[in-house]
Amino acid sequence: MRRVYGVYVVRQLSRPAVRFGALLALALALRELTWVSSVLENISKKTDVVEFVSYGFSAFIGTEFIVQLVVVAGAFIFAYSIKDLFGFRQPQLA
Repeated sequence: MRRVYGVYVVRQLSRPAVRFGALLALALALRELTWVSSVLENISKKTDVVEFVSYGFSAFIGTEFIVQLVVVAGAFIFAYSIKDLFGFRQPQLA
């Protein structure tokens, strides 16, 4: 039954309005779960690309599981939206 629910969610996310709403909900959840201003302040102090990536990786690993889940879900939906926006589709075989 989980597969049926999974397919239902993916089909719903194929609609742009639902995707936008999901991204908005995830952004609000992230805002409530983290101190975004502190993260931006700390990340602005990084001058080297290696420091920036290291900080991002350690901040992601050091957060709670729910924050990690929100970030991964948001990244997935954002990537799916970009794919749809630029039309990266596989050719249809007749």
